Amino acid sequence: MAKILCFVSDELADFEITHAFHKLRTVGKREVVTVGYDFNPVVSESGLTYLPNQTVTQALDLADVEGLLIPGGPIRPQKPELTQLIQKLDREKRLLAAICNGPQYLGRAGILDRHRFTTSYGLDKAAALGDAYN
Repeated sequence: MAKILCFVSDELADFEITHAFHKLRTVGKREVVTVGYDFNPVVSESGLTYLPNQTVTQALDLADVEGLLIPGGPIRPQKPELTQLIQKLDREKRLLAAICNGPQYLGRAGILDRHRFTTSYGLDKAAALGDAYN
């Protein structure tokens, strides 16, 4: 079954993704796979706890991935394995979707120079993020 990955990190804005994933599962018949840096529970802004199905590193080797959805949340550090996953999916021309502050990860991965995007923070803030992983 085709997979849509969802990156989960502490304080993710889960309200931004619930309807999309409801439709992806029920209408689109896609498997939703949550990915995190590790298998530790992640607590969202709403207080719900999410358990990653896979690590980001494991997701690099998953077959049948159609895309990655990144919800918003606070500005967070980015690890190299997430950058690798984003760049791999971009090279494969897979769907990359990020909501609110989610584009911070796409920007750090260097793909926003080639794609149109909108975000909740200004371009000065986006530029200040640079390529930093921390």
